[in-house]
Amino acid sequence: MRYRSRKREAVYRERRVNEQALYDLTPFCARCGRTNLPLSGHELVNRGRGGDPAKPDMLLCDLCNTWCEDNPREAAEQGWKKPSASLRHAFTGDDTGFFCRVCSLPSLNWRHRGDAA
Repeated sequence: MRYRSRKREAVYRERRVNEQALYDLTPFCARCGRTNLPLSGHELVNRGRGGDPAKPDMLLCDLCNTWCEDNPREAAEQGWKKPSASLRHAFTGDDTGFFCRVCSLPSLNWRHRGDAA
């Protein structure tokens, strides 16, 4: 049995609900179309770059998900991953202050999602 923090367990509970909702809409791998393999959630943006692990963008079989992770450049070219250049911060302002259009956090927090360090 794996031990996770309560916060992480809550994220995975939400992820399972979101994966089931995706499965109800599209019960097949979004990349290869197979239905005879187990499916899991796939994010266009990795968690380390600001992606939300609780909200997968699509379902992929393990073979396709592994291919996307092992071949990031080709996956980005084919639309299965967002390229790093598209994750640059784009600050914009409104009546409440400035925030990043990419990750939605305020510009006052200089180490927000998507930053490398």
